[in-house]
Amino acid sequence: MCAAKFGSWTDHHYAVAPSKQTAVCRIQKNMSTVLDSLICFLYDEKKFNNISNKSFSGNARQCGDLIDSNSIAKILLSNRITSEQELFKAWNFFALVRDPIDKFLSAFLDNHPIETLNSEGKVETHCNACKSNMTCFIIKEYERIIKASALPKHSTTSEDIHFFPQSWRCELDKFLPNITIIKYNNNFIDADKSRKFQRDIISALSKNKLISKSSLNYISEQLDVATTIHITANSMARTYLEKR
Repeated sequence: MCAAKFGSWTDHHYAVAPSKQTAVCRIQKNMSTVLDSLICFLYDEKKFNNISNKSFSGNARQCGDLIDSNSIAKILLSNRITSEQELFKAWNFFALVRDPIDKFLSAFLDNHPIETLNSEGKVETHCNACKSNMTCFIIKEYERIIKASALPKHSTTSEDIHFFPQSWRCELDKFLPNITIIKYNNNFIDADKSRKFQRDIISALSKNKLISKSSLNYISEQLDVATTIHITANSMARTYLEKR
């Protein structure tokens, strides 16, 4: 049985820079930390340039909630825009999508196994109680996806946020034609593919004349060096799981 093409996802995340009329759909494990920094830079370039860590890598969620929005309706209301048509005519929206298997392996290695203490001080095991058993996790998460496909609304877990279909995010069931889709590729072996991916981001941003050439150059430089603590593509564990 296949999952729904567009599910009933309610936990949408956009990073928004109103002064540059630019927004990005945030999908976990699709370079979301770097994109947060990019939008934070566009949100207030002067303030961003005054912070101690001006890179797009690592711990750079400098703008916090200032750039966050959870729906197109909220973006309309916050910016006093009267219609979706007016918004998409003036604004530039883009999203990064990633090969599902590549995304799954990256998220699995980054998040499993994890044990934390809940508010009552009891050990709380994530990973659908499968710990590092990938087969167990795939079966249980698949069951959750199929169940959620048939529901108008459903609760989400931290696993769902990382592993549910990318097409369920950012209201793509309604607004896919209005959002530029860029294929994520941070290939450590094929540098040409990685550079093309970076050029695609710059190309998407270049559609907006409110972003200066010097800003685009700075973003390009940051994308060229940006890495995060969650990168797993060149790890031994990743190689092992790819062969399973």
